[in-house]
Amino acid sequence: SPTRSKDIHQWANPIVPVKHGDKTEPWEIDGLTGATVSSVAIADILNKSAEHWVPVIRKGLGTLQGGE
Repeated sequence: SPTRSKDIHQWANPIVPVKHGDKTEPWEIDGLTGATVSSVAIADILNKSAEHWVPVIRKGLGTLQGGE
């Protein structure tokens, strides 16, 4: 899983696109050849989505796991 900073709302490593085959870290995604702008846009969408949903999911994790 991605590395998290002490603040649960911040990821230590944002999702970044890299050239196909150059991925070495879990937070990297393979970019599309010839579609750099689209690859960066997808990474931005994923980062914004994670910023919103990860805290919501963490807050409700007990309920999601069948707890309280």
